[in-house]
This record gives sequence, C-alpha cells and structure tokens, in this order.
Amino acid sequence: MAAPAESTIQLDDALKRRIDELAESNGVSPADLVREAVDAFAARRNGSEAVGDSEGLWDDAAKITASVPAQEWEKLPGDLARNFDHYHYGHPRED
Repeated sequence: MAAPAESTIQLDDALKRRIDELAESNGVSPADLVREAVDAFAARRNGSEAVGDSEGLWDDAAKITASVPAQEWEKLPGDLARNFDHYHYGHPRED
C-alpha cells in the first residue's frame, strides 16, 4: 500500500477546534475524521454508500444475486470457487 499523499488545508480556528473536538470524542485522529467526512459527503452526492461501508456492499451484493434467475445460477459449474482461475484465466483445473 502506498503512503498517503500529504496535503495542507487552511482552516479557520473555529473549524479546526470543531474537528479536533469531534475527533477526540469519537476516538479517531483529526485526519481520519476528515477522511470519513469526505467519504460520506461524496457518497451522499453520488447516491451511494460510503466507500468503507461493507454493510452496504453486502446489501448490494444480495440485491444483485437475488435478481439473477435460478436457471442462470444452475449454469455455473459446481467447482467454480475451486477452479476460478481455470474458468476465468484458462489455468489448469484443480481436481
């Protein structure tokens, strides 16, 4: 994982205090609080879940799989999980 890029953002004193207080009361660093706030803001603007919201990811996956007809699921090979590389990349099968 690459090291995060460093940026400087100019904040007025009141906003800096508010970020520091919120971070302390939630047990996170000010940088993590800002990252989470930006992620949540972007998600709201895009009409989706926040990037770190794994619960939303599983809900989305459940909706997608529920929309697939049973006869399509039946077409999948029974050893797909074990032989994914075979079916996806053409590697030799693992029997």
